[in-house]
Amino acid sequence: MASIKIILRTEKTLKNEQHPIAIRFTKDRKTKYVHFSFSSSKSHWDFKKDRPNSKHPQKKLKNYLNKQETKAEDVIIDLEREDKEYSISELVNRYKNESRSITVFDCFDERIEGLKKAGKIGNSLVYTDTKNTVDDFYKKTNLSFTDINFAFLTKFLEHLQEKGNTPGGIGVRMRTLRALYNHAINNNYVKPEHYPFKTNFNKGGFDLSKFKSDPARKALTKEEIDKIRNLDFDHSSELFDSWNYFLFSYYMRGMNFTDIANLKRTDIVGEKITYIRSKTGKRFVIKILPPAQTIIDHYISDSEFVFPILSDIHKTPESKKNRIKKVLRKLNEYLKEIGKKAEIEMLLTSYTARHTWANVMKHLGKSTSLISDAMGHQTEEVTKGYLESFGNDELDEMNEGIL
Repeated sequence: MASIKIILRTEKTLKNEQHPIAIRFTKDRKTKYVHFSFSSSKSHWDFKKDRPNSKHPQKKLKNYLNKQETKAEDVIIDLEREDKEYSISELVNRYKNESRSITVFDCFDERIEGLKKAGKIGNSLVYTDTKNTVDDFYKKTNLSFTDINFAFLTKFLEHLQEKGNTPGGIGVRMRTLRALYNHAINNNYVKPEHYPFKTNFNKGGFDLSKFKSDPARKALTKEEIDKIRNLDFDHSSELFDSWNYFLFSYYMRGMNFTDIANLKRTDIVGEKITYIRSKTGKRFVIKILPPAQTIIDHYISDSEFVFPILSDIHKTPESKKNRIKKVLRKLNEYLKEIGKKAEIEMLLTSYTARHTWANVMKHLGKSTSLISDAMGHQTEEVTKGYLESFGNDELDEMNEGIL
């Protein structure tokens, strides 16, 4: 527990032959001082009360020091409330740096730029989308963090609902706004007591728990995936590439589209593909099924990438992310048409291939523990935990059952 005390530093003497007045911070047997722009002689100081006595010429100094002591105590309370370790330096910095004047949109820009520099392009795009959504709602540039209260968040929620956002989309934007608020508190842009979201210390705050989405995992049957495989597209058709990407994902155990886009010729060794999944950093080694090899053979070229999604002009993480996002949007549009041509009622997306692979495995009688009911877990991490206990040969043998 930290402590503070206002003192007259008699061991130091100023040019006016008085002594500086400071507030002393102590934590973990370490001490730091913050000096005020006031001083006092010993004769004008009450050492029992650690305050100026009645003889001090600045009559309002005592009141000022009382406020500074209260402010320091509040900082300690806030840091203790956050329930995390903090250093004496962090304590002093939090005390010295009062909430700086910065708008919510300025903070968004600062966070977005920081994420880009860190190479976290995906997160930066989420923040950009949330910023644009807040801007569309508020219509002004001078939004401050203290303006974001329970009433603001309630109206913002209603705005998102009126715009037709799904519960999942609303949850992402609300959680991003909450993360931005936490960032602002950590950087002293706003005081913790203004925090509008529900916590253990603020039971009446805006509750985000109801926005935890548990979307239904939509997957095709074996018969439906066969309908898609049996379609025949001319190579010049704008649907041809989307059809191939969808099926390739299915053949490769539901490979994510971002990983398909980033797949390089050097990732192919013999009859297997080795790659690191972008979302989790997990290494996968998958045997290439004959129809997947046919798709690879169609696209393979002198480019370092297997598929013509990325090229040498996409050099930065941001340019790659933007390119993949653009192609993925078009892919999902074309998959709707492909679904209609296959006479499938379900709305196809790139992720349908991933869910379908797991669903087909289950209905082929494969190990329930291996599939872990495929995408039936609350998080994908649980399913991967089951999959990791089996060897690649067993998974490859199982994967051949989808043909």
